[in-house]
Amino acid sequence: MATIDKTVDIVYRITKQLNTSLDLNVVFGNVLSLTVKATGAERGSIFLLDESGQIIRHILARPDQSSEELQHSIKQVMSCGLAGWVYKHRIGTLVTNTITDERWTQLNGDKELTGSALVVPMLYNEQVNG
Repeated sequence: MATIDKTVDIVYRITKQLNTSLDLNVVFGNVLSLTVKATGAERGSIFLLDESGQIIRHILARPDQSSEELQHSIKQVMSCGLAGWVYKHRIGTLVTNTITDERWTQLNGDKELTGSALVVPMLYNEQVNG
């Protein structure tokens, strides 16, 4: 029961964030922070997409990348990584071991090995928007 209460609390806090500001960077930054904390993750990201699947806005929990590195990383994960796979298949996935999953792309400059990953599409009217 405690897990359900915790989940409901997290969903409530995330929903509350959606009503606190009109600035998407602030809202999604707060949502990302809450989600990373709730899942016990070390980092996370949100990509907002246009109708053709192009990234129009991104919020990352990896502020240490230069703009050039960031653009390269985004292109890589959307073209041949897990985020791109989730976009194409329109379903969320949990990878418990990134070393053995062919959909995972290790990015240049990653100082630490990512052990597991969770990627969830944001759907609206059956369209992937993020």
